[in-house]
Amino acid sequence: AQRVSIARALAPAPDVLLLDEPFSALDPVTRESLQERTRALVRDTGVSAVLVTHDVSEAVYLGDEITLLDNRGRLDERWEGRPGDRTVAGSGPLRTQLLERYSGILPTGAGG
Repeated sequence: AQRVSIARALAPAPDVLLLDEPFSALDPVTRESLQERTRALVRDTGVSAVLVTHDVSEAVYLGDEITLLDNRGRLDERWEGRPGDRTVAGSGPLRTQLLERYSGILPTGAGG
C-alpha cells in the first residue's frame, strides 16, 4: 500500500512531494527497501520532497536538509544532511547531534 501511495503521488509529476511518515508501519526490511526506492525516485524525477518523520536515522539517510521542530511545532534548528549514507562514519555525528537536540526539546517526562 505504501508503494502504491507514493506512485500515485508521483503520477501527476508534482513539483513537491509531501510524505507524512510513509514508512512508519513497515517491517525493517521493507522499510529500508522503500526508503531506497523513494530516494532514487526523488533524485531521478527531480521532485522536491518534504518528509515528516520521528525516526532520526531515516531523516539522516533521506534528508539533504533536516529541520527539527520544537515542542510547539515551530522550526527550531536546521542541519545539512548527506543523504544515502547509512554508515556510522557518514551519518553518526549528525545522528548524534539530532538525537541530543531532539531529547533537549522533549517535554519533561517524555521518551523515558
